[in-house]
Amino acid sequence: MDRVPGLTARPRDFRSAVGDVILLGGDSDTTGAIVGALAGASAGEAAIPPAWLAISDVPRSLGWIRRRAARVADRGAPLHLWWPAAPVRNALFAAIVLVTGLRRLLPPSGAGARPRQRPSGSSPSTR
Repeated sequence: MDRVPGLTARPRDFRSAVGDVILLGGDSDTTGAIVGALAGASAGEAAIPPAWLAISDVPRSLGWIRRRAARVADRGAPLHLWWPAAPVRNALFAAIVLVTGLRRLLPPSGAGARPRQRPSGSSPSTR
């Protein structure tokens, strides 16, 4: 949390505020999210780079985020997600993580992965 005050240097420059706090290192994903939220709240959607707005997490689309922001601004009721999408997304990510982890347990594949064979007639040296 000691990195969050980096936002105050450029409170209206969203890209620099988030980029600078991430470059400080440490728990950069958390501090970047905190500074991004604060900078986005103070500078508004227009300050966020369009390429960054294109990044969304199913089922949270850009439209959903905009409606949520409008409800928060109006102090309305929470906007509900279509709940069946979240378990499907989580199951897919869990499967990917498990397959990747299990794949790492297997021996390497490819041309250079074969064990070397000893020439015929030779025996291992004993000491």
